[in-house]
Amino acid sequence: MSVRDRNSRRRVALETFFMLLCIRLAAAPCLIFPLSSASSQAVGRHPDRRFVDQSVPVTSSLRLGGPRTAQPAALGDNPMATIGREDGPDAFIFGEIASVGTTPQGTVVVVDRKMQDVRLFDSRGRFLQRLGRPGQGPGEFRAPHSLLVTPNGEIWVADMQRRLTVFAPSAEGYRLARTVPTEIGFRSMCFLGDELVVNGISLSDPYAIRILDASARPIRAFGRIYQSPNAFVNYQFTEGLVACDSSNDIIVYASPATVGEIRAYRRDGRAVWRTVLEDVRTNVISETEGGGVKVERSPNGAHSLLSLNVVAGIGILLQYGFRTPAQMAAREAAGEILTIVLDPKTGAAALSTASWPRLGAASGNRALALFEDPAPRIEIRDWRNR
Repeated sequence: MSVRDRNSRRRVALETFFMLLCIRLAAAPCLIFPLSSASSQAVGRHPDRRFVDQSVPVTSSLRLGGPRTAQPAALGDNPMATIGREDGPDAFIFGEIASVGTTPQGTVVVVDRKMQDVRLFDSRGRFLQRLGRPGQGPGEFRAPHSLLVTPNGEIWVADMQRRLTVFAPSAEGYRLARTVPTEIGFRSMCFLGDELVVNGISLSDPYAIRILDASARPIRAFGRIYQSPNAFVNYQFTEGLVACDSSNDIIVYASPATVGEIRAYRRDGRAVWRTVLEDVRTNVISETEGGGVKVERSPNGAHSLLSLNVVAGIGILLQYGFRTPAQMAAREAAGEILTIVLDPKTGAAALSTASWPRLGAASGNRALALFEDPAPRIEIRDWRNR
């Protein structure tokens, strides 16, 4: 094996370990810091606005502590169906809901990261089918993370172990269609036209957005977000969510709370707008001599990126959670959820007066709201005009 191949495999192994560790850490930024120690001297602190890419001019800004605005639509208070229980049949007990979506026929698709499977339910919450299981073979999962339902009803599940599993509809339900190896793990994905758009990050380059063909082969990459001398910090700070707005032909990228920005691009990589969030609270990451990194919890609590959805007739819905220091120490879910509505044409943002739950997916006049207490569950709700 050549030195180049060994280095490539070493990099892939590092990135895979790093991504799996990030998935499991909930109360602090997902960083590896094996070389740091309590006595190490800090040589750099993050986030640092000097390292945020400034090639795209700021077109709009929003203070998270600023005034709130009523929106033209509201999420229904009473669920039409609930999926998920504390006890009962195994099909309704979730370990950790990683991603949700709906098929064109209204079937609810749930990816369970902990149970390492995919489950299907009808619009009334009745269990239909289980897809996949733990393992490394075709149709099996190690770390299922993100979900995409195509217009023709295929279910695409991205595994952080660098593969994409596709299930296709059939007369008997869904069946395994193919498993496609990928160069990197996909944290978020959507379709714009016939191109696959993903947030897939790598230690070897700084890009947040990648365009792939239908076989998950790379076409182009763009979107530089954070460019410090520390590759591991950049790696985490580029992790985010993408959403495709076909009506406006744009790709929307939401950065993690550490950066606190939302950007829109054309599919060729041209920037359309950039919105900056002010008053974002975050933990502080300090570099230490010897290449280590340590994390200091924010004494005032911290925000975290929760969801990004394009909702026809409303706009782009972005949600950040906020946890107090006590909630962070107890590894609890966000106690407060902030919903931001952005104009897809300009990026102008407004903080909603509505106190909405976390939106896992939104399609047509239906939304899937996610809850964790007392057990992971999904509520199917409707949108209503005010």
